[in-house]
Amino acid sequence: MTRNLVAWVPIRGTFWSGVTGACVTHWRIDRRLASSLAVRTRVSLDHDTWLPGEPSELAPSAMSRVPTLDDGMPVKDDADVFVEHSPGLRGRALLLRIDSKHIEDALAPDPGWKGPPFFRDRISLKSERGLEAFQLAPPRRRAGLLGENATIGWDVDGFQGPTGSLAFTLGALVHFKDHAPTLVEMLCDSVYADVDRHELELVWRGIYVDTQWGAGVERILIGVLPAGLDEDAHIELLEDGLPHAVFAFAASNEDIEKQVAPPPLRDEEMTMARLSSWENGPGACVLSADEFAQISSELSSGKRDKVLASHGFDEIAWSREEWAQGERVANESAELPDDLGDDDGGSDIEVKPARIRASAKKIDIADYAKLSAHLEVRDPARVLAEAKLSVGEFVALEETMAETLDEDADLAAEFERLLPTYREEAALAHAADLERLGLDAQDEGSPQ
Repeated sequence: MTRNLVAWVPIRGTFWSGVTGACVTHWRIDRRLASSLAVRTRVSLDHDTWLPGEPSELAPSAMSRVPTLDDGMPVKDDADVFVEHSPGLRGRALLLRIDSKHIEDALAPDPGWKGPPFFRDRISLKSERGLEAFQLAPPRRRAGLLGENATIGWDVDGFQGPTGSLAFTLGALVHFKDHAPTLVEMLCDSVYADVDRHELELVWRGIYVDTQWGAGVERILIGVLPAGLDEDAHIELLEDGLPHAVFAFAASNEDIEKQVAPPPLRDEEMTMARLSSWENGPGACVLSADEFAQISSELSSGKRDKVLASHGFDEIAWSREEWAQGERVANESAELPDDLGDDDGGSDIEVKPARIRASAKKIDIADYAKLSAHLEVRDPARVLAEAKLSVGEFVALEETMAETLDEDADLAAEFERLLPTYREEAALAHAADLERLGLDAQDEGSPQ
């Protein structure tokens, strides 16, 4: 089974606490292979707007959860509307208002409704069927699909209750391994009203063409976006937040059937996911220049891992911050006086972003061959820890050794001669790593 990797992206540095785990299921829709992405948001009223929890610089803790059958639906023509069970509502008149749709007697039973065909026939998730099969509520308790600025509210016994509009939308961008990204249009097609708590739970869903049913997907970026932005702005904000993303696996149809949450990423999977998110740069700085200078000073005199941990960083996060700070300094220094340019104000000097680099540690060719062989198959974080190298030091070492081997043919030949021996050693060490995790080589290729 191919697991889809989700990157939960902070938009302009902000996560929202009301966002919970994603679910991806695969279908044949109009005879085409497609995938459906569902994400839930728990929203509460802030004055006259519904917002997905509280804003925070920290990612929510509920990025992974047990998916429901509603999470696994592929598409709906209408939004299903439900009311959470509440003993206090017994015998009372509840009117739900969703845009122009008014659902009267929302608590009254629907004796003619036998439930959706999906429940009755237990057909596999991958089967083809009519869209009516995916509606989970009876026709009278449905509304149009909801997007940003939709209004939702309710009245109890004729008295107006909470009412507001959605001040956000959900953004999703699918990164494929071999072709351009796809921006997924996410619409809300399930509304769960919690009248007691004055809250709503919304299921957002979107479809995208995926001819390999997940195998060709690199990751899916998901973020809470402000209302009123165009598609280009959605893409830009999601891409800008990627270097700061938190990663998790999306739930699948197998998880729905087993009623289990998707597994957490293993350490090596998390490391590679984080490092690969820097492919277009380090993103914005987390620290001010003064804060960065203070921590850098502490690192020069204190124990590195303890200093970083005390400020909420690990080696990977600190290397990203070093890079971002270097970009900031370079961009500030690129503002040149007019007299350094041509008459039209253009500069003859090309100023390139400069990364703050760690100095390269000295290493002999045998140790470098060993390091390279182990990095081919083992968890990079574990290998660098054993070699007592930070990510920044490793990057500097790679650049230095690449230049050295290009210039010294004899040294390059010695490197190639040593690699096979150390690859055998690395394979044994990798097997030992898997054994410590209670895994074997077969498990590694197919996450459970």
